[in-house]
Amino acid sequence: MGLTIATKDRRFCLKMDEEKCEALFNRIVSDILAGDDNPQDDCYLPEILLEPDVNEAVAVGDKASTSVPAMNEALKIQSPSEVHKKKIFDNLTPSGNESEEEILPGEKNSGYGGFLYLECPYCGKRRAFCSRRKLREYKCDSCGKKTELHDLAQMFLNCECGRNAAYLTNITDEMLDVNCINCGMPVAVQYNAKKKIYETIRGEGD
Repeated sequence: MGLTIATKDRRFCLKMDEEKCEALFNRIVSDILAGDDNPQDDCYLPEILLEPDVNEAVAVGDKASTSVPAMNEALKIQSPSEVHKKKIFDNLTPSGNESEEEILPGEKNSGYGGFLYLECPYCGKRRAFCSRRKLREYKCDSCGKKTELHDLAQMFLNCECGRNAAYLTNITDEMLDVNCINCGMPVAVQYNAKKKIYETIRGEGD
């Protein structure tokens, strides 16, 4: 199992076991979705440890190999605590087995954390990101105005690529498209008034 990052002239390959590869992938995608200059402060990023079984890291364009300690320093990867392990969001589904730390729709006491998909009511910009802190208000990174968060709805995405994800959202549209965190393709979801959640719209053949 490996992770590859490529540009026009350079290519970087990192071999590791599947679990660590998935965790690192989630971390990189969370960075991108956060869109912040310093995502470590604003977003929860799963942390993993590169151990000796990660035996190859090659930057093909530079024709150079990188040692495990050097990779750990370059990527700032640390050993996870048990608390962090429990907070790694991967293949979330509405199973009803959510942890006690999860913020349920309608809670107003401590705010909302985890994967959020929020819309600024002033400029209309939408943003998907992951917050390690519980937020009571959201500051738009486009217009700078703040919005109080309350009565967020759960939203479940099931992409055709096989990736599942769960968000809390302040959007009130009956239907909307949300890009898959894995492949980037838009996933159509619709609000289920009876369940008070957003669900993936299934095709006729599903």
